[in-house]
Formats: sequence, C-alpha cells, structure tokens
Amino acid sequence: MITSLKYTHADLMVMPDDGKRREIIDGELYVTPSPVDYHQMILFNLTMALGKFLEIHPLGKLRFAPLDVILSEHDVLEPDLLFVLNEHQDFLQDWVRGAPDLVVEILSPSTEARDRGITLKA
Repeated sequence: MITSLKYTHADLMVMPDDGKRREIIDGELYVTPSPVDYHQMILFNLTMALGKFLEIHPLGKLRFAPLDVILSEHDVLEPDLLFVLNEHQDFLQDWVRGAPDLVVEILSPSTEARDRGITLKA
C-alpha cells in the first residue's frame, strides 16, 4: 500500500525562511516566489484604505501577509489581506487559527489559476 505524505503547519515551521510563500492545501505543499512590486503596491493601498475605514469604524482587526491562517492540520494558507471581526478575535493568536471573516487575494499571472481554483475552495 502506498501512502502519500501530507504536510502540516509543523512541517512549515522547519522549512527555510527564504522569502518564498508556502501554503498547504489538503496536505499538499505549494511554493511560490515572493510577490512583485506591483502586487505589493496594491496590497499597501488596500491596507491603507481599509485601515482608515477601521479607524472610524472599529469593527475588527486587519492583517496582511506574511501570516499563516491555519484552517486545519493539513490546510494552512497565507492570504494577502485578511479581516477578523471583533467577535472572532480569539482566532488571532500566534497565527490566525480559524477562518477570517474576509480574505483578499491579489491575483498574479503566476498564481491566478491556483488562486481561482484550489485555493478558493480551501
């Protein structure tokens, strides 16, 4: 009988900190290079706009990558931007442990197919 290795968050913790983005979906490891400047500019602008809104309306906490979102032992994602309502603040621990109330993924040509497919379903 052949068994396939399923990655976990613990496996991510022992991998090198080399600037690459690592996510686990259904135990399968996905590695992508760090984002390009245009991607980061969009992320910055969204973070600033939402941050200003939340200063006036403190509905919850805004976080941005890199930050692991641990959905299960075999599902660990790193969305570009996420928001957690005040009533779900217990999700914000060492990492995010549970599903955020809002997740924003900035599409890149190299990751768009995966982001619209398997990542969206996770």
